[in-house]
Amino acid sequence: MSEIQNVNKSLISLQSQSESQFSNLSNDIQRVNNSANQQLNILNNQLLQTITNLNTTFKQQLDSQKQQIISVNSTMYNMNNQLTTTLNQVNQYLQNQIDGAKNDIRTIQSSITGINGIINNINNVNAVQSADIQTLKNQQAPIMNGVFWCSMQKNIYTQITGYCSNSKQCCYVGRVFSNYRKACLTSNIINTDTPSATAYYQYVSDNQCGTFINV
Repeated sequence: MSEIQNVNKSLISLQSQSESQFSNLSNDIQRVNNSANQQLNILNNQLLQTITNLNTTFKQQLDSQKQQIISVNSTMYNMNNQLTTTLNQVNQYLQNQIDGAKNDIRTIQSSITGINGIINNINNVNAVQSADIQTLKNQQAPIMNGVFWCSMQKNIYTQITGYCSNSKQCCYVGRVFSNYRKACLTSNIINTDTPSATAYYQYVSDNQCGTFINV
């Protein structure tokens, strides 16, 4: 019986020691948990503050970059408008220059056409004159060249260079109303430098010398 009691006492003592150790262990665990919780709270707070700071910094940087992008877009838009305006002005200037050049070309072409017409008229006149001179040379001999005073109407004399025929006593003068006409004179004033009223006959037609001019 005493052995059982001793065992019980030993068990009770062991239980008491175990409870004490368990209590101590629980207290230790609680202290560790409390310390861990404190550290975890500190870390959580630090992490939260770090995340908050990062978010704030990121937001500030994002806002700054957004403003920069808006500014760049606005600048590019303005530059595009300026470039478009400049290109339109350049295109209008070039178009005006092209239109002016076209007008100049048309004016030059018209002038060339007019000049060609004048040249053709001159050629035609020269051809007629050459034909008239050749006809005169063929029909009237002798022919003498010289400067003559010829009268186309009364009291009006014109100094001309032409051909005179002693046989018909007529001077072939310059172009008058698209025809080569004759002024009449007597043979005794051929090659004279001054008109003599008593020596001239009035012009009547290409083939006839008229009456004496009395001045």
